[in-house]
Amino acid sequence: MEIRNKVIEIIANTLNLPAEKISENTAIGDFEEWDSFRHIQIIAEIEKNFGFKFKTEEMIQLAGKVGEIIKATEQKL
Repeated sequence: MEIRNKVIEIIANTLNLPAEKISENTAIGDFEEWDSFRHIQIIAEIEKNFGFKFKTEEMIQLAGKVGEIIKATEQKL
C-alpha cells in the first residue's frame, strides 16, 4: 500500500493536483495538466524516488492508467 500511495503522491505533486483526485483508474489525458511532457516528469520522479530506471519499452507501456504505473513500480522493487 505504501508504494501505491507514494506513486499517487508523485503524480499529484507533478501535476499540481490534490492526491484525492488521482486513483488507480486515472490515466494520462484525464487531466489537462497530464500531457506527454508531464508524463516523462512523473516517470523521472518515480525513478528518482524509488532508485531504479525503467527501460525505454517499459516507459512506453506506462502511458496508461495509474494502476499500471503502480504495478510496474512494484515489479521493479
